[in-house]
Amino acid sequence: MILSRSTSCITDLNLADDPLTHHEHYLANMIQAGKQTNVVLSCVLRILLLYKHDARYKNSPRYLRLWITYIFYLHTPLIYPTLFGLIDKRIGDKLALLYEAIAYQQLKDKRYRDVEATLKLGIRRRAYPLGKLNRILQEYKLTGSLHFDVYQHTLHSYQTSIQIDQHDAHAANVPDVNQPLRCHLNWVNLKLQHSTRADILRRCSKHHFSYEELRAKIYCSGLIYNAINMGQCVKKGGSSILRGFTFHLQTETPAAVFPHYSNRVISVQEREADDHQQVVQLPHNPGFIAHQLMLSGVLDRETYHFLDTSSAQSDILVKLKTWFHDKVSNKLVLKKPIMLDKDSFHVVRQLGQGGLADVYLVQHTETSAYYGLKVQQPPHPWEYYILCQIHSRKSTNINVLDVYDFYHYSDASFLLIQLIQNGTLLDALNLYRPSKCCMPELIVIIIITHLLEELIKLHHIHIAHNDLKLDNIMLVFSSVERNAAEFPRVMMIDFGHSIDVSALPPHSLCKANWPPACPRSDFPKLNQPHPPFHADYWQLAAMAHLLLYGTPMLTSKTTSEQYTILQPIRRYWHKEMWTRFFQILLNPTRASENVKLQNLLRQFQQASQDVPQHEIDSFTSMLQEKVFTK
Repeated sequence: MILSRSTSCITDLNLADDPLTHHEHYLANMIQAGKQTNVVLSCVLRILLLYKHDARYKNSPRYLRLWITYIFYLHTPLIYPTLFGLIDKRIGDKLALLYEAIAYQQLKDKRYRDVEATLKLGIRRRAYPLGKLNRILQEYKLTGSLHFDVYQHTLHSYQTSIQIDQHDAHAANVPDVNQPLRCHLNWVNLKLQHSTRADILRRCSKHHFSYEELRAKIYCSGLIYNAINMGQCVKKGGSSILRGFTFHLQTETPAAVFPHYSNRVISVQEREADDHQQVVQLPHNPGFIAHQLMLSGVLDRETYHFLDTSSAQSDILVKLKTWFHDKVSNKLVLKKPIMLDKDSFHVVRQLGQGGLADVYLVQHTETSAYYGLKVQQPPHPWEYYILCQIHSRKSTNINVLDVYDFYHYSDASFLLIQLIQNGTLLDALNLYRPSKCCMPELIVIIIITHLLEELIKLHHIHIAHNDLKLDNIMLVFSSVERNAAEFPRVMMIDFGHSIDVSALPPHSLCKANWPPACPRSDFPKLNQPHPPFHADYWQLAAMAHLLLYGTPMLTSKTTSEQYTILQPIRRYWHKEMWTRFFQILLNPTRASENVKLQNLLRQFQQASQDVPQHEIDSFTSMLQEKVFTK
């Protein structure tokens, strides 16, 4: 999949003993030729992915250096997930350089507490050279500064290093005695320079010094002290998207392309007021999504199909929209099946249509199995990533759709998912609208109990849904033979706006860039920085309000800045429980929200056990008659 995307910048070097050398020379030639930075970085990424599973380079300093060089050119929110992703994937995790690079970035971002923890992590993992990490840690404790040769992790350094190698090669070629004196003098000059470098290496070879430190003994200007303006900042309005990968770069220089830096030492005591939590913009940009797909191993799955073509070439979208009954005869016209990669499907009917995606009922032509097919334009692999993460992380039974295949075309994506033909919570609520009554409070208690259970389990694996509403909650019976005594399970669907909290820096805040669907009742801090899980809490409260009252939730603020619902809680309901429910979900606090939610869940579970069976039978019978038989 990802390997098939390699272009002419990557040649077939499988038979070479050290193919990375050839790629480094190729990069140097690209930089020498003045290629655009994003073009060079795109080539770098392909080289990195090509050897991601190569045992020769798992802990190769040269391969790790290439990774760090690439990472330092990324948009800021991508840097930490990618750096720590290297540790998770055991790429360079035995090299001190990786922990130095992470600590350098943390100090640059004023994450002072994390610097020492990162260096200690490298020491615990006995990263080589261990003595160097110990020395850096002691130096940081004493001075609050780090020495890191950032120049060695720029694209321009590859051009320079190749020139040095060529320089050494020339020094090894002794000129012929018949050549002019000028050639002999040039050779002597090259030889002296080469000997100086070799002598430094020889004198320090018995100590735990890295090549970067040795080089800094000669080229002091290359030694960077805690650079604070290295160039990963986002250029407003500036991003270059290459086949799904996004690089945010500083203004390019025509000759040498490398991040800007400054020689400034930051002390531990320099705690400025702007040392704040990082705010992550939502939805995630394509670059962040692409890197999460890469680091998580999702791109390597057999179910991920990257098709380097347009879906229009196969008329897939046209066939989907024109498959159905003929308007004149109202008969199903036999059409050719749609082809997704090598899989062939008949289209049965359209299941749903939304602003961002359409869902179809399809049947595999060979197995005759039925599936749901979610179609999005432009392609959006994030939901596939989230579903894969839920299935791989869940330690308890979370009710979530099974995902089978993801077909990624250049202009659209097709997500093949488990077929659920039952109704949604919105369908269930609409059953009560003709009689102008609301859903019984006892039934709402059972539904909210199940939703609380699912949400707590989802948050436990560091996933926030971020788009909870009645039509994103399916009601599903466990058995094929529906029993009126059995209450349907709830299943959250549509994870297109979800957040993988584990992929964000610790204590990050989120800010959505889309307007609320209903400004009066939606999460009021949606377009302000807020903790990732807080939107889910508000949205759960809004769903409960809609089920109980049949109207959108309206709120007001008390004198103590606490949100409260405007509708009074009826005296014959579980008044104390509902009061506590809305108070906790509308005003969550990070310090105690987990404990409060667990206590609230236990209270709802106890109340749901006291619901009379005839109430459950009446509700499920109505569902089976008017919703599930459609």
